[in-house]
Amino acid sequence: GLLSLLVLAMIAVPIGSGLISVLQNYLNASVRQRIMFDIRNQLYNHVQGLSLRFFTASRTGEVMSRLTDDVSAIQNTVTGSLISIASNFFTVAITLVVIFTLNWQLALLGVSLLPLSIYPTRLVGRLRRNLQRETQRTHAEMNAKMQETLNVSGFLQMKVFTQERSEADQLRDHSHRLMMLQVRQALIGRWFFMLMGLFSFVGPALIYWWAAIR
Repeated sequence: GLLSLLVLAMIAVPIGSGLISVLQNYLNASVRQRIMFDIRNQLYNHVQGLSLRFFTASRTGEVMSRLTDDVSAIQNTVTGSLISIASNFFTVAITLVVIFTLNWQLALLGVSLLPLSIYPTRLVGRLRRNLQRETQRTHAEMNAKMQETLNVSGFLQMKVFTQERSEADQLRDHSHRLMMLQVRQALIGRWFFMLMGLFSFVGPALIYWWAAIR
């Protein structure tokens, strides 16, 4: 009888886990899309209420990029960062309870090493934020350039004045700058994770050393 129950549990647990995973994905997607729905509508309504001076000083492609690309970037933050923060908070809380229960002296030593990672984390975050702003600005400029040259009036004007090569070179410059900014973002992320990996090895090594010489 116990064997039968264990076999049923082996079958039921994966089914239950899969159903929970499907429900979790549905809730995440539903909340994410509702937030994006509200942001898009509020942002569009805000743009509609701006003065004519704003539209004369701004390019259509840049405004459209703000309404689409920037909102998509917010979506990535909602889906990734907030969930990760909540998950990490509970993980840290449970871990602190466990390690202080096992040995409070070693737990204090381990916690004392955490401030060493605060400064590089803030530094990398500031650099990535500046790069992200520059990337979004460059992307908006590139979209504006394409919108200006690929609509009917812009296309005819480009053909009349034979500006195909000049426009292509300008778009190539925007695209190249965008590519280099994205490469820099990727490299900063890799350096950061390498540094965090170093802390994850140095911290336990110091704790083992200190515990061994006591």
